[in-house]
Amino acid sequence: MRYGAINPFFSKASVRRLQPVIHERVDQLLSRIKGFKVSGKLLTISLAYVALSSDVIADYSFGQRPQRLEQEDFDPAYAQAMHEQAATMHFNNQIYWPFRLLSSLPHWLALAIAPNTSLYINFVLDCAKSIEAIKNGSCDLSTKTSHPTLFHELLEGDVPDSEKSMNQPVQEAQVVVSAGTETTAWCLSVITFHLLSNPTILERLRKELEEAIPDLNKLVPLPYLTACIQEGLRLSYGLSTRLPRVSPVDLMVFNDGKKDWHIPRGTPTSMTSYLIHHNEPIFPKSHEYIPQRWIDDPRLDKYLISFSKGTRQCAGINLAYAELYTTLANIFRRYGGPESTGPEGRFELIETTKLDVEMVADMFLPFVKKGSRGIRVFVK
Repeated sequence: MRYGAINPFFSKASVRRLQPVIHERVDQLLSRIKGFKVSGKLLTISLAYVALSSDVIADYSFGQRPQRLEQEDFDPAYAQAMHEQAATMHFNNQIYWPFRLLSSLPHWLALAIAPNTSLYINFVLDCAKSIEAIKNGSCDLSTKTSHPTLFHELLEGDVPDSEKSMNQPVQEAQVVVSAGTETTAWCLSVITFHLLSNPTILERLRKELEEAIPDLNKLVPLPYLTACIQEGLRLSYGLSTRLPRVSPVDLMVFNDGKKDWHIPRGTPTSMTSYLIHHNEPIFPKSHEYIPQRWIDDPRLDKYLISFSKGTRQCAGINLAYAELYTTLANIFRRYGGPESTGPEGRFELIETTKLDVEMVADMFLPFVKKGSRGIRVFVK
């Protein structure tokens, strides 16, 4: 990933310009939620969140409008494809040629060999087509959107020709869209589950939101909303895998509070967010959802590494926060939980337990128990 080239497009200023797109998508989600209330059908809200995040990042990246939010079932095949792709990441990190071979096959053959994975391959091919159209000038997406698109700017901007080769932008598109979809959607799902499982926490949040305006600049200072999001990020982990760092020149020295540890140069060093976020001396009762901990001790922020830290911090952190604040504020100003009703109704968890949000495996992303059907609710 060319962090230096991509980072400006995910700056706070750039995300503010994208705020109308986020609001438009959240409004679509709210409309769909109303539809489930009218029909009485079961809503798998975790799928709705995948559709929301997918539509936002596709619009920002390419100017595309895949409209997964408008599909009756929120396109579960796409969510499954992303999930299946994540499950292959450890293997692909070591041996990538099988996936490359699968990508080169005709779509019908890839579909026969690996139905779910081939859906992701189709997504990759669509990314390639969009980027090729931008490179050839045959598709002026920028005239169809109210905001700059990431890959238009990257491919048409002041970027060395060596960085405009076909493979690199396509690979970056996969990373940007995948990361911008799955992690944000999962955090929304985890927070929604815990809010609906903890009526006292939900009501305190709703009380704070009653007078808030759903604008990013107004929402960020709200302390309890921020605490709920921080606690959700802690329990959703971002990427669950190790993210190694290497100091190629200097000896590294780490002090554990008792002694110095000298790490030779060139040694890969890594730690998972899961291990830090469940370090009991830092986060007592670490498996419980306790937003108040962030208000009581603001210093905890340095231990929140869902987006990593430092120069390799996730480029999409500002976009993720914008989606989290806007989505949660709009939903929970309108809807209550099991013990109260909001202006437009309430959510009731159905056949959903803590096991549906607890990580049991690191597959690059946090995976829950096999057979989980997601976060499911009735809207009443």
